[in-house]
Amino acid sequence: MALIVQVSFAQEKTVSGTVSDNTGSLPGVTVIVKGTSTGAETDFDGKYSIKTKSGDVLVFNYLGYKTVEKTAAKEGENSLEKKEDDSDIVKQIKELLDTRVRPAVAMDGGDIIFHSFDKGIVYLVLKGSCSGCPSSTITLKNGIENMLKHYIPEIEAVEQIDEE
Repeated sequence: MALIVQVSFAQEKTVSGTVSDNTGSLPGVTVIVKGTSTGAETDFDGKYSIKTKSGDVLVFNYLGYKTVEKTAAKEGENSLEKKEDDSDIVKQIKELLDTRVRPAVAMDGGDIIFHSFDKGIVYLVLKGSCSGCPSSTITLKNGIENMLKHYIPEIEAVEQIDEE
């Protein structure tokens, strides 16, 4: 499932986009602002529009697909899950982050978002409570980096980048 999101900026903003997979647009995907009753559904062309506040998490649910949670972010920062053009290594990284890292970090009020993988280095964005805490570097290097290196030998390092 791929997601393209365009955002207009304000305290409360409208996020709109298209949900699709490798076969095309997905009509009937439920999009809900996590923890609220605010929701929308994609139309025949896979398009949706929903009002959110800064930092809200959108939950995408579609029968037969893995439920996806995505923090509404600035335009261009909304890469989502496994795109068909992701390399096998990037798919492995995202899978490990989604199943082993993000749930643990979320329990402490934070989130870790995959940004990119280039020349052996994984770039991650730390959000929420984990982004500013002193132990985030230790968690990043000793926890996440070691785990990713264990499962994916091509990884040389993990680096935090700032969300802009």
